[in-house]
Amino acid sequence: MTVVSFLSVKGAPGVTTLCCLVGGTWPAHRRVMVVECDPSGGDLATRFGLSARCGWPTLATSARREGGGATIAPHLQQLPGGLDVLVGTRPSDLPPAQSAEVSLLSRTWSAPDDPWDALVDLGRLRQADDDSQAWLHRSDSVVVVTGSDAASVVQVRERAPALRSRYEDRLGLVVIGSGPHQSVEIEAFTGIRLFGELPSDPVAAGIACGAAGGGRRLMRSLLVASVSRLSRHLASDAGGNSDSLRDSGPDQRKRPFARADQDCPSEGIAGEGPEDSVAPLDPGVSPEPGPRARLQDVPT
Repeated sequence: MTVVSFLSVKGAPGVTTLCCLVGGTWPAHRRVMVVECDPSGGDLATRFGLSARCGWPTLATSARREGGGATIAPHLQQLPGGLDVLVGTRPSDLPPAQSAEVSLLSRTWSAPDDPWDALVDLGRLRQADDDSQAWLHRSDSVVVVTGSDAASVVQVRERAPALRSRYEDRLGLVVIGSGPHQSVEIEAFTGIRLFGELPSDPVAAGIACGAAGGGRRLMRSLLVASVSRLSRHLASDAGGNSDSLRDSGPDQRKRPFARADQDCPSEGIAGEGPEDSVAPLDPGVSPEPGPRARLQDVPT
C-alpha cells in the first residue's frame, strides 16, 4: 500500500483538486482511493452530488462496532469516471485505539492480495492537528502544494525546517501557476525538492471540480498532462525510484473523473508564456510580491 499526503501551509492553492487529478491519472493497474481528511473540508460530496452520509460517518460507526478486519469498499463512493473516494471530514469522537487513520489502514491491509493506494487530502496543515501528523508519519510521500506568489513561497520557507526534520526525503513541493520566479528558484529558496510544477488552468480545474464541461477538454489540457507525470513520479517514488520529475516524458492519462456530457473549446493555458525577467530569490531576503496563481480561485 502506498500513502501520499497532500497539504498546503497557506491559503487554498487547490489541494483537493490536485488530489483528485492525481487519483484520476494514477497507474491504472493499481487500486487507488482519495481520502478526504481536511478538517474544514467535505467538499467532494457537494461538488459531485455524493451522499455525505456514506464515508467517514459510516467508517466511524463500523470502527466502533466491529474494530479491525472490515473492508473499506462499503464506505467508498465513486466520482464520475470511477475514482473511489472516502468523503467527509474525519470523525473526532473515536477513541485513540480506533483513530481515523488506524481504522482506515487496518481495513486496507485486511486485503493483502488486493491492496489500495491512498491519496490523502489534508487541506491546510495546522500545527496542533494530531490526526494529520499521524497520516504524515505514515505517508510514503508528503506533497506540499503552493502557489507561486511571493507570500505563499515565504510561508512554505518558514515551515520548511520543521517539515524537513520530520519527513526528510519523503517531502516534496508542487508549485501551481507561473509567477515572477522559476520553480527551481523556489525549490532552492525553500529547501524542499521539487516534485512538479503545474500550469494555472481555471477552465480545466473547474471541470475537475465538477463544473459543466467536457472530459475531452480536461484530458487534452496541459494541466492533466503535467499531473500525469506527477502521478507516475509519486507512484514510482514510493517504490524507491527518486528520479527527478523534470526528466519524465509524456504518459497516458488514466481514469478520467470529470463529467463528459459536453465538450468545451480548447482555451489557452492560463499562465503559459515567457516569464518576466526578475532578480533571483535570495534565501536571506523575502521576494517581492508577484501575481497570484489563478488555480487558487478554484475552491478546495
